[in-house]
Amino acid sequence: MSEATISRDQSSLFDMLHENGGVRFKGGKLEVTDYEALTPPNDLLEPSLDEWLRVMLRSQYVSTVGLEKIKPSNETIRMIMKAIQDRTALVIRYASRSSPEPTWRPVSPHAVVDVAGRYHARCFDHLKGRYGDFVLTRILGATFETSDKPNYVDGSLDKDWSREVEVRVSLKEGEPSHVGNLDFGLDETHSRIIRMRKALAPYVIDSRHEGFENPVEISLNDDA
Repeated sequence: MSEATISRDQSSLFDMLHENGGVRFKGGKLEVTDYEALTPPNDLLEPSLDEWLRVMLRSQYVSTVGLEKIKPSNETIRMIMKAIQDRTALVIRYASRSSPEPTWRPVSPHAVVDVAGRYHARCFDHLKGRYGDFVLTRILGATFETSDKPNYVDGSLDKDWSREVEVRVSLKEGEPSHVGNLDFGLDETHSRIIRMRKALAPYVIDSRHEGFENPVEISLNDDA
């Protein structure tokens, strides 16, 4: 097996490991000769740990995949980007959880966010007169061609977007400290502070799902 018959990432991985010793090609297969030399360097891990384990362990490594979110359409991405770059309002046909049918809504996008496994557009909602998040996969149509399109509103007045807050992750009473510390990187006080935009904090706080008892509590310090 030559470099031309393996992927670019696997070839790069082999070069990296070969420099450290511990692997060799034998009979067209990757053979481990020294496991102690195969600790992946944290600062030079290319490709990712997932890819590294997949190459090294093959069928003995199993990666489970959760429910994959649908990616937004290229047309939706194109329209949102054009609205941001041209600083112009956009009228979208949006499927909201609070409405039984999709409705047309004028918005002024000023940022795109990848959060909680979904792409959102951070926009000024002209219909409600406030800033909000719109899931891109729920945008079923968009147009700039409308006679009553409002003037563009940028993100300069979006206080929740521009303001940073502290999100505290703390161990629940009665939970073993070593579990919370190891799983969530908590410090000696069994807590951890994450700073982020206030607009994004709800997605971290609302991270629980039915049937799973989280060993930590997540709270927002709104005075930070």
